[in-house]
Amino acid sequence: MCFTFLGRVHTRLFASVIGMLVVCVFAWGYSCPDFFVVWLFMTGAGLVLDVLVYSVCIRYQPVALTVLLGFFEYAVLAVILTLLAYGEHGPFSFVGVFFYVSVWLIGFVVIQTLLPVVLPQFREDGGELV
Repeated sequence: MCFTFLGRVHTRLFASVIGMLVVCVFAWGYSCPDFFVVWLFMTGAGLVLDVLVYSVCIRYQPVALTVLLGFFEYAVLAVILTLLAYGEHGPFSFVGVFFYVSVWLIGFVVIQTLLPVVLPQFREDGGELV
């Protein structure tokens, strides 16, 4: 898919809002509000990467590259959380990894399956949700 600059921002924010459902489940299940802050770091790091790196370096983004970028974003998030020593569940704990994968996967699946059905022009518009 060829994302436009705005398409990257729109898609990232849409996936983040959908991911908030998973955040609520984790925060409730573990009685730990740290998941909301980690979600903010995930969204912020993803937006910064989208705006400063991906929009400049990546013209065409196939699905396989999206998955690789997910691993890269996890590494960036893990470095940030480790440097800040934040959270009861560290980024390398089972809960931390499971949380990231859950939030990322729900956003990925919704963007790859639901958005093209609900908004048929989504891919042609470069990911813009206007």
